[in-house]
Amino acid sequence: PLPGGRGAVVGPVLAAAGGGALALAWRVDQPRAYEGIGLAVRDPGADALGAPQTVADDSDGGVRHPAVAIDRRGDTILAYNTGTRASHLNARGGVAIVLRAAGQPAGTARIVDPGLSTPPAVAIGSEGRGIVAWSGNRHVYAVSVDAVAGIVGKVTTVAGATGVDSLVAAAGPGGAATVAWVSRVASGQGRQYHQNSWIGVARRAPGHRFAHAAKVGATRDYLANVALAADEDGTATLAWSPRAFHHRATTTTSTATAAPGQPFGAPHVVVPGGAAECSTPTVAAMSGRTVLAWSCEKTAGHTEFQAATGTPDPGPPTTIATTNRGALVTPPPTALATLDEHGTATIFFVESDPPGSPTGGTSHVLTVTSDPTTTNDPR
Repeated sequence: PLPGGRGAVVGPVLAAAGGGALALAWRVDQPRAYEGIGLAVRDPGADALGAPQTVADDSDGGVRHPAVAIDRRGDTILAYNTGTRASHLNARGGVAIVLRAAGQPAGTARIVDPGLSTPPAVAIGSEGRGIVAWSGNRHVYAVSVDAVAGIVGKVTTVAGATGVDSLVAAAGPGGAATVAWVSRVASGQGRQYHQNSWIGVARRAPGHRFAHAAKVGATRDYLANVALAADEDGTATLAWSPRAFHHRATTTTSTATAAPGQPFGAPHVVVPGGAAECSTPTVAAMSGRTVLAWSCEKTAGHTEFQAATGTPDPGPPTTIATTNRGALVTPPPTALATLDEHGTATIFFVESDPPGSPTGGTSHVLTVTSDPTTTNDPR
């Protein structure tokens, strides 16, 4: 348990890497809402998290939306919105960055953009170099950072973009980076109304600037978010699930991959549309291997947890578990995908006991693991 009473830990986020490296960040709502940001780190080989540090306090005018990344050595990047009380409902703020070299305390927060921005996305490579990305004023921005040297670079404009949502980032070796986001533009009116959506993607090769942004997966269906992961060589995988609304909601789940320094290829359909409503997959990548995990609901309350693996494009999906949640109208629960350096995939998911059973309403966190030497699918 982390120290502090009620309100001292709100909405924690975490990142992990090999050797036991772990970073945990959270918002502090004590004694005042949106007062501070806390950070605790476990370096590789340590038995427990280090003492929590407060990296922002009430003098910052409201803080929110921490995002954290850590590498195998324990180098850590933390970013969050600051000055949020200047925006409606504390929804947006400036972008602040805190860096921590392995074995050292966190540094002083630095504000790289004081304007009202979306929650930042962070990613780190294997040598402590990473990226922080955010959007605001109809543009996507990014800044390169070096957690080991404590350097925050110059803010660059990645792309002009409208209706930005679900901003994600991934990092590769030598400063390579990928930034992706969902863009939406409405057109027409009445029965001719359409909401055109697509995924904007910008990539940067080591030692280069970001290339011009490209569009991936353009659709007139509702595209809520995109998932992104990159392995240690910089091979990146996108995953998305646009939702079509006809007599019932259904989704089509697709992926696209990009080799280091190359643009994304054509979309690869993992789950064809028309059969079920599926969540956007979570994605993990390691050693040239990719794993996806998600859930699908074919009938109300009947949920299937599915996964797919590939090198890197995923193969056919495998159903790893089913659960009956009854006549619930909430979205199907998600599943979490992880990979280790040997290519072993572990899927985490939450399964609820059926309504009406003696333990109805009880939820269980379960895992399933694949053996990459015997099969390409989690079993």
